[in-house]
Amino acid sequence: MPPPRAQQQRRTGRRGSSKPCFPGLMVNRRLLVVGLILAVLLSTVACFAHRVRDYAFDVTGIVIGDDSSPLKDVEITLQTAVPVYEGITPVKTKRIVSPDGTFIFMYITGDPNTEYTITVRKEGFQTQVVSGSSPPAANHRIQLKRAPADLGVHVGQDALVRAGCTRRKFPC
Repeated sequence: MPPPRAQQQRRTGRRGSSKPCFPGLMVNRRLLVVGLILAVLLSTVACFAHRVRDYAFDVTGIVIGDDSSPLKDVEITLQTAVPVYEGITPVKTKRIVSPDGTFIFMYITGDPNTEYTITVRKEGFQTQVVSGSSPPAANHRIQLKRAPADLGVHVGQDALVRAGCTRRKFPC
C-alpha cells in the first residue's frame, strides 16, 4: 500500500515526487543540529569569556613662568608606570619640546588607573615634577620658578693658561 500523500510530501518536499529535496547533499540532520547548537554555544562563551576594555589616557596642560605667561621652548617628559598605546605602538616615555608651553599626551590604555609622572625642564628655571593618574582626563597648570642666580665665579682652565697661570704657579 503506497504511503498517504501528506506523508510522501513531507519526505520529498514536493507533492507527488519520490526524489529527495537535495539529491547531492547527504547530511545527517542530527549531526547538523548538534553542530549548529555547539557553534552558537561556543560563540556565546567566546564573547563573554574575556572582554578587553580600552580607556582614553588624556593628559594636557600649560607651563607658565613667575608672571603667569606661557613659557616658550619647554622640555616636557611623560613617564607612565605601564605602557600606553599610540595606535599599536607601546609608549612608556615620551619627550616633547613645546614651542608655546602647552602639551597634549593622548593615548589608549588598558588600565583604568594609569599612573604617570611629568617632568618639566627649561634653562634658567627649576625642574618641576608632577604626578597623577588617568583616566579621567587631567589638565595641569605648571608654574616654573626661576633658578637662583649662581654667585660663584667659575674660571675654566683655558682662561687660567691665558692669564699665565700654570699648575705649579697657582694661584697667580
